[in-house]
Amino acid sequence: MEIANPKKSELPQFSGRALVVDDNSVNLIVASNVLKKYGLTVDKASSGEEALDILSNVRYDILFLDLRMPGMSGQEVLEKIRTSPREYGGGIPVIALTAAEEGELTDGLTALGFAAYLGKPIDRNALEELLECFLKSGKDPEEPERENEQKALSPILSAFQAALAEKRYRVSEGLLKQLLECPAGEQQKEVRNRLKAAWDAFDYKEAMKLCEELAEQAE
Repeated sequence: MEIANPKKSELPQFSGRALVVDDNSVNLIVASNVLKKYGLTVDKASSGEEALDILSNVRYDILFLDLRMPGMSGQEVLEKIRTSPREYGGGIPVIALTAAEEGELTDGLTALGFAAYLGKPIDRNALEELLECFLKSGKDPEEPERENEQKALSPILSAFQAALAEKRYRVSEGLLKQLLECPAGEQQKEVRNRLKAAWDAFDYKEAMKLCEELAEQAE
């Protein structure tokens, strides 16, 4: 796996622990080494089964998951995580790693519950945008709190809305738990509490309205 845009001299630093899952040993080493350069603590898994075993014992801030693996696919791993959140840390943002053509990359990935995707070869700018979105940057401690909240909330909210609209309720449930764990101001917390109540009452129409309200707050 090559890294696109390799000439950028100074890399922003982030705090957090990442798990990279890929059956290709070269891809696995390259991706993990790149993430370490951004200041992350990185663990590796070469199969979906190994990833779940690790996730049952260690909590991570972000997961990079190859889509196409022999045995358990990336999608199957994600479904396990979302349907057993207590066992595997259901609130973790999961980034799909894929060598698919660009047209395929966005096709249904968020509806499946992925927070985002990263193509192969890894583009440094795209990677940094993801890290800035999901992890706290050690280079920019003065970033306004509200901006950080929206960066964490928006992609998860979009994925939840898409899954709910397609009536993928098991996936929606995992995404809702992830959504409730995002940093939020008091106003957002109040709307999220109403969203949780609507979900518990199986009032999916009201839940969609509250998602729209949250999205408006994020603008």
